[in-house]
Amino acid sequence: MSSHVIRAQHTASETASHPDLEGAVGTVRPTGSTEAEKTYRQQSAPGLSAVPVAFPVSGGPQCFARARDFTRETLRRWSLDHCCDDTVTVVTELTANAVTHALPYAPVGTDGIWLGLAVGPGHVLCAVADPVDRPPVVRHSGDDVLEEHGRGLHLIDALSRRWGWTRNSPTGKTVWALLPAPRRG
Repeated sequence: MSSHVIRAQHTASETASHPDLEGAVGTVRPTGSTEAEKTYRQQSAPGLSAVPVAFPVSGGPQCFARARDFTRETLRRWSLDHCCDDTVTVVTELTANAVTHALPYAPVGTDGIWLGLAVGPGHVLCAVADPVDRPPVVRHSGDDVLEEHGRGLHLIDALSRRWGWTRNSPTGKTVWALLPAPRRG
């Protein structure tokens, strides 16, 4: 699996390949799932302290609220309530980007959008898989600062240790963000 790291606060050797990405990003799109709501993966990925979970994002009017609820409930189960605000913000932005920039262009018969969460020592991995190959595009500082849209990837960049995207096979991509998640106590 080849990940494209957009930003990293670590050394090059740490960002070239992250073991949690190799193990968990691939679990974002469960195969054979017919549940309309929460879909939990029953396999663990190397280096993760909890089973990665995935959730289908419909793109309908309630999809962002459902993605936020799924994220809060998952973090609560993992005893990471204190990480909810930043993680929910990142999940909302990743999901909004997929719904806005991928769903309208999705080929007929593709899997749609999936939100995945995984936790490892000191971090939470958020990943959103969509069926479109186009990579995420970061707006640059010369763009209109009064524009209502276009700040999501900057928020993700500010809140995460690192983020990037991975091409899926045969089509699509997964945009991921690694957030700090220190244990309490």
